[in-house]
Amino acid sequence: MTSSLSSGSRRRGRFTIPRPVRELLAMPPMPSRRRSAAIAALCTAAPVLVGQAAQDPALGLVACTGALAALYSGRG
Repeated sequence: MTSSLSSGSRRRGRFTIPRPVRELLAMPPMPSRRRSAAIAALCTAAPVLVGQAAQDPALGLVACTGALAALYSGRG
């Protein structure tokens, strides 16, 4: 009688996920979102920098909020 440990067919501690679970949790390839991230960074930084240059950072932060709202509203 041979033991399963001596045969070398199975590794200890290895767990395989059943195929239906793998298919449920699989992530399909998605396009890169770097362009939209760069636009959001620009919409955030530009009004804040203009507000700092005008020596009114609070106004720059309000403009930053408005720029992000316009960006993500779907109309911009």
